[in-house]
Amino acid sequence: MKLIAVTGSIAAGATTLGKALVAGNGWTPFFEADVERANPFFALYHEDPLRYALHNQLAFLAQSSELHDEMRVRDVDVAVQDYTPFEHTEVYACTQASLGRLDRRELQLLERLTVFVERSFIVPRVLVYRRLSETALLERIQRRGRPSEQKLDLEFLKAIRERFEEWASQWNRSPVITVDETFDALGDGAHIAELSAKLLTLLV
Repeated sequence: MKLIAVTGSIAAGATTLGKALVAGNGWTPFFEADVERANPFFALYHEDPLRYALHNQLAFLAQSSELHDEMRVRDVDVAVQDYTPFEHTEVYACTQASLGRLDRRELQLLERLTVFVERSFIVPRVLVYRRLSETALLERIQRRGRPSEQKLDLEFLKAIRERFEEWASQWNRSPVITVDETFDALGDGAHIAELSAKLLTLLV
């Protein structure tokens, strides 16, 4: 399996971009399940971050591990995922800790577990990083209307975005393609065609 991972901060449009790549090339999608249903701690976390941050991160780790087990037995050539499981701890948990929502012991526990769990993760052949400003992210969150996300503030989005920027710049597991706010995944298809051509050269 040749895996393309499309990712970015909350509401950056990774799923929209991933769907456009799938539609344009006939690749197989492995997209994030509806978090409101799939993660029993997601809504609780947004109500009480200090109490449920650890539960929320553990649930995401477990969900990704199960999905990658499923991916390993599927006979597909090129797959597209709309996030990477590596970011659960390396981006989100680290940001939660920096904001005081996870204490040092909780972060260390997540990091210890991640060392073992990530052995089941498929490393993407290419990482596509979708970059947006925190203001644009907040607008998109409000527009898509997930109930649990409506309490997210600009400070949190800024911290997540800054961590993503650092993380993407240090990613060394595979090549990285960065697309910014000017990239139009829903337009006439020219941007998707150009990105697809770049991806195909890296999947050989």
